[in-house]
Amino acid sequence: MIVGRLWEGGSGAVAGGSRVVAGGSRVVAGGSRVVAGGSRVVRGGSRVLAGGSVCFRTQLQLFAGLGPFLDSFGLERRYSS
Repeated sequence: MIVGRLWEGGSGAVAGGSRVVAGGSRVVAGGSRVVAGGSRVVRGGSRVLAGGSVCFRTQLQLFAGLGPFLDSFGLERRYSS
């Protein structure tokens, strides 16, 4: 939900991150590919779900490191709740 709202905020860096999370969602739905690294292909339901979790954790780390960047756009206060 945070990712979606940040996407609407128009931040280029976060937009790229949200594409990674979207890739994780496609992994869970399609059950064949992990897009986070751009090269790994996994098979099997549990491993695919784990790949999606990695994508999401990567996005959270990206979000946590963007405080000053978001603040420069006045977005940190809006999206950090």
